[in-house]
Amino acid sequence: MRQEQSSLGFWQLGAALGLGLVIGGALGWTGYIKATTTWAEEFSVMQSLDVSRDGTLAKPNENAGNSEPKKYPVAEVVGIGTYNFGVSQPGVMMEHTFIIRNRGEGPLELTLKETTCKCLTMTLDSKIPTIVQPGEELPVTLQFKSEKAAESFVQMAKIKTNDPHLTRNTLKLQVEGRIVSRTIVRPYGLEVSDLMSSSSSTFNFNLYTFAIDDVDPSTIQIETIRCDNALLNEKLKFTWQPLSEAEILAQYQAKGGFQITGIVPQGMPMNMYAANIFVKTSDGSESSLGISIKVKAPVTIRGLSNEHGNVRFFEEAQYIDFGIVKAGQTAEMDLLFNYRTDKKGELEFNIAEISHPDLLDVEIADTRRTPTATIVRLRVAIRADAPPTLLNGPKRDKMANVKIMTNSVEAPAVNLAISVSKN
Repeated sequence: MRQEQSSLGFWQLGAALGLGLVIGGALGWTGYIKATTTWAEEFSVMQSLDVSRDGTLAKPNENAGNSEPKKYPVAEVVGIGTYNFGVSQPGVMMEHTFIIRNRGEGPLELTLKETTCKCLTMTLDSKIPTIVQPGEELPVTLQFKSEKAAESFVQMAKIKTNDPHLTRNTLKLQVEGRIVSRTIVRPYGLEVSDLMSSSSSTFNFNLYTFAIDDVDPSTIQIETIRCDNALLNEKLKFTWQPLSEAEILAQYQAKGGFQITGIVPQGMPMNMYAANIFVKTSDGSESSLGISIKVKAPVTIRGLSNEHGNVRFFEEAQYIDFGIVKAGQTAEMDLLFNYRTDKKGELEFNIAEISHPDLLDVEIADTRRTPTATIVRLRVAIRADAPPTLLNGPKRDKMANVKIMTNSVEAPAVNLAISVSKN
């Protein structure tokens, strides 16, 4: 009995081992086939066996023998899908025509999906599809117009298609370029600080010209340079010379230009100036840049403490802020001027101009002279009987002004600004 059971167990074990070898061999062969068979070959075998990719039997197609494979369109842009307009001016309409080809086997449907800006338009409709038959081409025109200057712009139109090969069935066309005036000034703004009144100084900026329309940039010349600050317009002088080829190439797409030198003369009054400089050229263009100029002199000005605690003196900007002064009341501040000039203790100091004498009382309270300096105490007060006045800037030409003159070449003038609101 035991011998029969042992014999039976032996055959069961043998059968299990044999079955394991058969299954292992089948799995190994399947892995080898998958590793060495392309997807196209595998797909072909599955089609012949009517098996789906996940291994399950596909449902029989009753019309398989009678139907043809579905034909798809393939959309492509002939050439490149990005066009650079180069340099143009604000308000000028730019356009470019792209060619879209259908190199597929089915009809291609094209509709405008969206654009990145309302200033970009195209010839495709956003609702009714335009059909492109297999092998045919369709011209599509993009138009771009901007009223504002831009150092560079990139705009895109997205076209919806029925091409399944494209990401989200979308074809993209792009235009780029630069919008400037025919001439531009760089840098945009300029700060010229710590100039000494006792000597002349210079500053530089560049004017660039561009090839726009039919104007040859090499023929453009500078006609006039002016400032919107009356004193600077009178005092500053300008010279210019053509830029080198390397300097022109350093500015993107520029074709010509000039280096302009501004000359600040000796004896400019000690002050902080702000202005716009306008450069007009022979083609009718006008470009500008903002400039600030700080002129220093061998003099220090200090605001002295006073009983009106809300009055402040700003030495860097050289102005007194009286704040709000109520009707019938007054406010005052003393300033101490310490001149260390060529005149030293012989300096003549006088009040040359008061812009609002009905508002301001200005007097020299004290003058002291030493072998090395002249020290002047100046008192500035708001009149109690002054009419209602609003002179609180922020620009200096919107404030009251007191002009101080001396007989020193190093420190000939000081323009003191007064900010106040009188009820």
